[in-house]
Amino acid sequence: MRRIVIAITTLALAAAAAGTPPRAAADSIGQQLGQAKSDKATADTALHKVQAQLDELMARYAQARSDLALATRDALTVQQAQFTLTQELATAQAELDRRAADAYELGPGVSLALFLGSQSPSDFASAQVYAAHALNVGSEQIATVQTLRASLTQLSNDLAAREAAVQQTVARLQVLAAGVSAQLDQAQALADAAGVKVANLEQQKAELEAQQAALAASLADYLRNLNGGCQSGPVHDLIVADFPADQVSMAVFVATRESNCRPNAYNPTEVPPYGHAEGVFQILYPGIWNAWAPKCGHGGDDPYDATANVAVAACMQAADGWAPWGL
Repeated sequence: MRRIVIAITTLALAAAAAGTPPRAAADSIGQQLGQAKSDKATADTALHKVQAQLDELMARYAQARSDLALATRDALTVQQAQFTLTQELATAQAELDRRAADAYELGPGVSLALFLGSQSPSDFASAQVYAAHALNVGSEQIATVQTLRASLTQLSNDLAAREAAVQQTVARLQVLAAGVSAQLDQAQALADAAGVKVANLEQQKAELEAQQAALAASLADYLRNLNGGCQSGPVHDLIVADFPADQVSMAVFVATRESNCRPNAYNPTEVPPYGHAEGVFQILYPGIWNAWAPKCGHGGDDPYDATANVAVAACMQAADGWAPWGL
C-alpha cells in the first residue's frame, strides 16, 4: 500500500514538473502561427496600399513638374507681351497727351481764326483738317489707351491667378507626400515586425524625397522667372549702364529669359558649329563669342564674366538689334 502511494505521488510530481500540458502547448503554437500569418497579411495589405498611393503620387509629381515647366514658358511669353503692350501704351498715351496739350494751348477760338484767315476753298479745307486733328482728342485714341491698359491689367491678373494655382498645387502635393512618407514608415515597421523583407521600400522613399526636392526647385525657377530675376542686383546695374535707355527694358527681358541673369548659366545643347550658349545673355561659345568679343573690346575675356557678357551683348544689339536672340 505504501508503495502504491509513493508511486502516485511520484507521478503527480512528474506531471507538475512537466509544465503546460501537451494540448495547451499545441494551442499556443497554433495561436502564434495564426498571429504571424495575420501580421504578415496586415503588413502585405499596408505595403500594397502605400505602394499604390506612392505610384499615384509620383505620377502627380511628374505631371506637376511638367505643368511648372509649361507655366515658366508661359510666364516668359506673358512678360514679353507685357513689354510690348507697355511700349504701345506709352506711345498711345504720348499721342493722347500731345493732342490734349494742343487743344489746351490753342484754345477754342483758334478754329474761327483759321477759318476766317482762309484765302481759298483749299485753305478752308486744310483748316478743317487741322482743327479736327489738333483740337479734337479723338475717341479712337482714348479707346486705344483704355484697351491697352485693360490688356495689361488682364495679363497681370492672369499671371497672379496662375501663380496662385501653382502654389496651391505644390502645397497639396507636399501635404500628400508627407502623409505617404509617414505611411511608408508605418508599412516598414509592420513589415519588420512580421519578418517581411521589402528590398525597395527605402529606395522608393528616397525617390519620393528626390521628387519633392525637384518640384521645389522647379517652383523656385518658376517664381524667379515670374518675378523677374533681373529687376535688381549687379547684373541689372550692368545692363542699365551698357544698353541705351530705350533698350534697357528689352535687355532685362532677354537676360531674364535666357539665364535669369545668372552669370554662370550654361546650356548643354550644342549648336554646331558655334558651340554652347553661356553667360547672362547665353552667347554661343566659342563661335559667336570669339567673333564678337574682340570687336567689343573684350577679346580674351570669359563669357561667364558678367561685365564682359553684358557689354558684348550690348555691342551685338547695337549692331544687329535683337535678331541674334530671335526677336
